[in-house]
Amino acid sequence: MSLPKLPNTTYYVCKRAGMALHEHAMLGSSQRVVVALSGGYASRCLLVALTYRRMKTPVKPDFVPVFVADDVHGDPDAVARDLTAFCGRLDMELTVVRAAAGAGAPPNPPKSEAPSAAASDSRARHWDPVPHREALSAAAAAAGAGVVALGHTIFDRACFLFAGMILRGTLARLDPVEPATAVRFVRPFCGLTHHALLKMARDEGIAVVPAVVEHPDAELHRMMDEFVRSKKGNLLEKLKNVSNAGHHVNKGYLA
Repeated sequence: MSLPKLPNTTYYVCKRAGMALHEHAMLGSSQRVVVALSGGYASRCLLVALTYRRMKTPVKPDFVPVFVADDVHGDPDAVARDLTAFCGRLDMELTVVRAAAGAGAPPNPPKSEAPSAAASDSRARHWDPVPHREALSAAAAAAGAGVVALGHTIFDRACFLFAGMILRGTLARLDPVEPATAVRFVRPFCGLTHHALLKMARDEGIAVVPAVVEHPDAELHRMMDEFVRSKKGNLLEKLKNVSNAGHHVNKGYLA
């Protein structure tokens, strides 16, 4: 199948994702790749972009879309039906799995007063570097895949760094490739902003489904967005500097 003429933003997203895949050797020699779908626009754009990239490159791995059923984007059964139809348009079959029991326990609770159990679970779900890690790892093993692709953007990476500093007093980063894991978790959108993905979603007719579960640190999220935008310079370069800041920030500043 030949690659169709792509809208400008879709072409840009595919190119940037391809550069990340190549620069960080994300797929390696894997012949099967699990693509984690949450129901949101970023993960849908990821599956579309990887599909377009496969048409152009000589290496053509099989993509296995997987949805770990949760209520972030609404009723899990309704989201699963919607994603099944979405994957069907790409000639793919969606795999739906259930979250592992106990998933979401916060590995590093905030240093301030102890939050309620429900708040801790909700916060951990949003700030876990690999949401539903156990369920995705099991799905990858069942599919014979050695790689799981996640839809995190460079803004997600910047927010994750800030959140660790503010909430836990630690430095943690969302790397393009998750280090030292049996299953290789990769982030092909590590150099892309969510604004580019929103434009791609619009051009590709991908539904932008808002999260039903409010982010437990939504106000902090907005503050980080305003902070980054207040700095002079190109937005992408600013986000890149922030998301890689774990290499440079002195831990003494966190005291």
